Amino acid sequence: MALNIEMSVMIKQRYVWDLYIRINHWLMVLLFSGLILTGKAEEDFVQWHFYMAYVLSALLLCRVLYGFAGGKSARFMAFIKGPISLYHYVKQMRSRAKPHYLGHNPLGAIMVVTLLGLMILQIASGLVSTDDVFWYGPMYEWVSEDVQEGLADWHRLLPDILLGLVACHILAVLVHEIALKERLVKAMFSGYKQEQHDTYQDQALFNGETGLKPIRFRLISMLSLSLLWLYWLWQLPI
Repeated sequence: MALNIEMSVMIKQRYVWDLYIRINHWLMVLLFSGLILTGKAEEDFVQWHFYMAYVLSALLLCRVLYGFAGGKSARFMAFIKGPISLYHYVKQMRSRAKPHYLGHNPLGAIMVVTLLGLMILQIASGLVSTDDVFWYGPMYEWVSEDVQEGLADWHRLLPDILLGLVACHILAVLVHEIALKERLVKAMFSGYKQEQHDTYQDQALFNGETGLKPIRFRLISMLSLSLLWLYWLWQLPI
């Protein structure tokens, strides 16, 4: 009897998020939090602010590369849909025939891409910003004064936008956790989600997922490029 119960539980578990995606996600959470705190702190933390931004930029670079050449369920083309698919998803959400996804649903995909894009813009703007007194971004002199001023404005504005989007993201996770009984937080630690429905819109993406072994050489290449980028940034004066 115990063996049957154990087999039943195992059958209902589906491997969704690979180890790289999970590590990358939680490191981004930590670094983003640190950047918000140091960005609002005194000048003593500016150097740490830059260094954390450098590490986050390397993570973002690797995640973007992974979105094109990583695990099949983590590739952008796997979960980013067009406006027609988004329209049909929202329309279905209002009906009884609600679509279910093991990975990102169309709205979640938009959130992922938006957060990645805005974080890249935030870091890029910080690289050319200055307070005109104590510190200068390492690429401050690489762009014109008009570009400096424009990106500096974005650098001051984007943290509040990102915090708002993060709040929406957390709210959506809570809805899935509490209302839909979908343990997303647990899945982002373990990599496994418990199947609650007979069919999922993206089920084919997760059939045969075996972790990082099939793409280990590509992942090593992506990590190496990201580390080279980080090393290069670390050599620049601020």
